[in-house]
Amino acid sequence: FLLFAAFAGCSAGFASPDTRAEAAAAADMKTLTELFNRAMTSPSYEEAESLWTKAIEIAPPNSPALSAAYSNRGTLRLQYSEWLGAVEDLQKSVDLDGDHPDPLALNNLGNSKGALGRWDEAMADFLEASRFEDMRAIAQANYALAAFQTGRQDLATSTARKLLRKDPEFLDMRAALSAFLWAAGDQAEAEAE
Repeated sequence: FLLFAAFAGCSAGFASPDTRAEAAAAADMKTLTELFNRAMTSPSYEEAESLWTKAIEIAPPNSPALSAAYSNRGTLRLQYSEWLGAVEDLQKSVDLDGDHPDPLALNNLGNSKGALGRWDEAMADFLEASRFEDMRAIAQANYALAAFQTGRQDLATSTARKLLRKDPEFLDMRAALSAFLWAAGDQAEAEAE
């Protein structure tokens, strides 16, 4: 592509600096797209992490592509129990997004912090993620689990019940509510759930 752009520029006269910059940016985006696609289908953690790292290195500063690359590498690290690295990457992604963070990145950030035992911080991330309709139920379910982890039994139970009123077939939340009730000593109600 760059060779063609340079040749086209010569045939029509000298290419302007703007044209060369646009051609370079297009080549970088093509490379970035290829890295994203390869990382998504990579058969190993090591290869996927390396590809996400390369994507981070070439993504334009403060761009949605950079945020997405950090989010994806962070999610990969979360899946492979690399929780500190996951927190760093996902926090970077959320920070890059400013006032409009990706709700999936927020939810995964909460999961990473929870894995490290930082439940209060995780609750704040889950609560923030729950502002977005497409992530609301999952983030609120995670919020309930985090509340349980911090000993806030009443909050965990009330959040679970609220979710189940909206979706009685949310089986993971029904199981969690049963566990919350059992832990609180209410075996009859737990069994009813």
